[in-house]
Amino acid sequence: MSVPQFLISLLVILTAAKIGSETAERAHLPAVLGELIAGIVVGAGLFGPLSAHLAFLRPVVIHSNVSTLELLGQLGAILLLFEVGLDSDIEELRRLGVLSMWLAVAGAFFSFFAGYETSLWLGLTPPVAAFLGASITATSVGISVRTFQDLGNSSSAEAKLVLGAAVADDVLGLIILATVTSIVSLGIVSYYSVIKISVFALLFLVGSLAVGTALTPHILRFAQNMRSRAALPTVALIICLYFSFLATKLGGLSPIIGAFAAGLVLSQTEHKLHLQERLKPIASVFVPIFFVIVGASMSVVALNPATSAGRSVLLLAVALTVAAVAAKIIAALTLPTRLDRLVVGCGMVPRGEVSLIFAAYGIKAHLLSAGLYSATLVVIMLTTFVAPASIKLAAKRLEIRRYGNKLQRAQTDDDSETSLSST
Repeated sequence: MSVPQFLISLLVILTAAKIGSETAERAHLPAVLGELIAGIVVGAGLFGPLSAHLAFLRPVVIHSNVSTLELLGQLGAILLLFEVGLDSDIEELRRLGVLSMWLAVAGAFFSFFAGYETSLWLGLTPPVAAFLGASITATSVGISVRTFQDLGNSSSAEAKLVLGAAVADDVLGLIILATVTSIVSLGIVSYYSVIKISVFALLFLVGSLAVGTALTPHILRFAQNMRSRAALPTVALIICLYFSFLATKLGGLSPIIGAFAAGLVLSQTEHKLHLQERLKPIASVFVPIFFVIVGASMSVVALNPATSAGRSVLLLAVALTVAAVAAKIIAALTLPTRLDRLVVGCGMVPRGEVSLIFAAYGIKAHLLSAGLYSATLVVIMLTTFVAPASIKLAAKRLEIRRYGNKLQRAQTDDDSETSLSST
């Protein structure tokens, strides 16, 4: 790919990402959904008629430029998970109540089981079914947070429980990703391999935190005394890339596992807020590239209901969406609490960034066909659209129920006062 082609492709990707994210934000939807849809529009060639009239858009052919743009997309995925780790709080993870941990583990378990069994029922092979089941385990609570805020109850016990579970959910999702990708590369699905790789991924995270927490403060202190421009954020990026390299080199894990570990390590330092402020603009440029490329890789033709293959893909997408929604709600229903379990379950429904990374890995490793990849993206989008409406309905039901209980208590108090006065 020539330099002009690369530049114009990058121009279109960033422009489409910004238009998509802005549109989604104005519609009270997560920016990632807008970027994903923008990628689908670009990948489907819907810029074609426009490029016939605008010369500067003619060289845009996303799929033919995938080798160069894919590297930028992978860098975006690494920075995304680095940012997630940096925004996390290990102390908060340690302080998680039993309910939050219960919700995260139960949600991941039921989601994997539901996705796996649904995929097998529809005739897919066990490795592919395991991959699809794993891809719908992790919750993206960004849309849930926005909905709770819009309803004015972001400080409610149900909202706090969902947010607390999300901390553990991120870690579980990445461990599952590391496990499944390693199993896929080995071509073996067994309890022994699952346990072995899961333990190794967990040990890598724990070991990275232990070693990184001991060494990183000294490295950052040295960087802080450097006179060159942006030394501190640059050294932080070097740490991120080194951890990503170690994840792939030592254990054959995804580089995003190392990036997440690096973010967690740096989140424990006194420079956390400074690094967040300096690194977010960098991530804001590269992360949308990843989401647009993920969307551009989707085959719209594979979803054509006029063909038998298209109907099969749509059936799989709908079935997986039902499984994904039901699994999180069922997990919430198992909670031993007086909180409204339906509100909590609906808050855990949306899938997002980690699921998109799953999908990107699946098509890159040739495990997912174009149809299965498209079905996975449809599931992510549908759960994102379903979540706000379901949260609002469940919250309205909860509000009506609590108002009814309040009236009932008031009536009971009035009856008691009347009885006492008559006595």
